[in-house]
Amino acid sequence: MIRSFRQLQQIDTGFQASNLLTMNLSLSVTPDEAAKAQNFLDQLGQNLRQLPGAQSAALSSGLPFDSGVEDSFNLEGDDANDPRTAGMALVYLTSPEYLQTMGIRLLRGRYITSQDRAGSTPVVVIDETLARKHFPDQNPIGKRLNGLVIEPAEIIGVVSQVKHYGLDGQVPVDNQVYLPLAQVPPQSLPFVVRRINVLVRTAGDPLGVASAARGEVQALNVNQPVFNVNTMERLVASSITGQRFSLILLALFAGLALVLAAVGIYGVMSSVVEQRTREIGIRVAVGAQRRDVLRLVASQGLGLTGIGVGIGLIGSLALTRVMATLLSGVSTTDPLTFAGVASLLIAVAALACYVPARRAMKVDPLQALRHE
Repeated sequence: MIRSFRQLQQIDTGFQASNLLTMNLSLSVTPDEAAKAQNFLDQLGQNLRQLPGAQSAALSSGLPFDSGVEDSFNLEGDDANDPRTAGMALVYLTSPEYLQTMGIRLLRGRYITSQDRAGSTPVVVIDETLARKHFPDQNPIGKRLNGLVIEPAEIIGVVSQVKHYGLDGQVPVDNQVYLPLAQVPPQSLPFVVRRINVLVRTAGDPLGVASAARGEVQALNVNQPVFNVNTMERLVASSITGQRFSLILLALFAGLALVLAAVGIYGVMSSVVEQRTREIGIRVAVGAQRRDVLRLVASQGLGLTGIGVGIGLIGSLALTRVMATLLSGVSTTDPLTFAGVASLLIAVAALACYVPARRAMKVDPLQALRHE
């Protein structure tokens, strides 16, 4: 569980979560007010980028580890009515600076820019998974996707995939597309802006600019509420809260079990050797070397321990299947874990044999013979 949790923490999310402030807006507009809403969002983005300590700012309808909308699409030339040719994608409607603010790597083509607005050619940026799956062995730049909010959308770039749903590898929809928020049709914009994610990349603590960012929103519209103020690092951390709780709980019980096993082995081995104190004294009296006596005691104690560890390993292997759903990136039969615990128990047994055996070897042979 510890190694699995460490593996989760080291997974590449596909973006840079540090120094990233997030908060949510909800706009209530009609299709007739679409232009007004677009102007509000554009001005908000410009104002946020000018905040002291802000490096960039962006807006998006979706956010990894938080929210997103899935939609179907078709490749240009495919039959839109044929479900066999349709694909599903996680759709982000974003401002031009979103991909750069998130730190999502550009692999091919270009990012969305401020030139991609209403009236210009509809464009889309796709992720590497969609490119690999639907455009194998070919350059997707210049191809078109249909069926999305904005269509037909020309592919202008390919970016790395983002871990949207979490770090545990569960991906209901693996394709991801990014469309310009400025190109959303007026009739669709009211549904899009019901939940808008605002992001600010900062030079220092992102919560340090939260109050100023909230003030910029209210300066444009005093009645506009701001909610879910958070940091991207916290969102990522909260996605593995369940695994963290399971780790802490099971680690406590496992640690207790390991201590009890070590104490039990030490007690049993010490008792076994103590019972042979007179025998050891006699062996020393008749000429046995101390290393021979130590070897005799150790072989018996470690032999018993080896049998016990072997039985324990078999039992553990039989029970590991119940751990399969709790692990990520680590096998239920991980050799390092089994070898580490087995080695620890054997080392405890060796110590339990050595300490009383060494004490027994110091017994005066005459006293042992006289007692016998």
